[in-house]
Amino acid sequence: MSAYLECAPICTVGNNMKEIEANIREAIELYIEDNPNPCRELVGEFKLAFLMEKPDSKHTFPKRRILSVHQ
Repeated sequence: MSAYLECAPICTVGNNMKEIEANIREAIELYIEDNPNPCRELVGEFKLAFLMEKPDSKHTFPKRRILSVHQ
């Protein structure tokens, strides 16, 4: 399984949703540490929302996409 953020160059892989969530949170933390001006969706408090995409002609299995949402 894989996940990515549309608003920043962040992606990750994992064997299940729990692993994906832990990995994407760690990737976001590292991105924020290395970028003094992160994308606006990652400024301040935010929560993650998961969206399952249907496979298309290029993918034989669904991709997972992570969207950041302000609280």
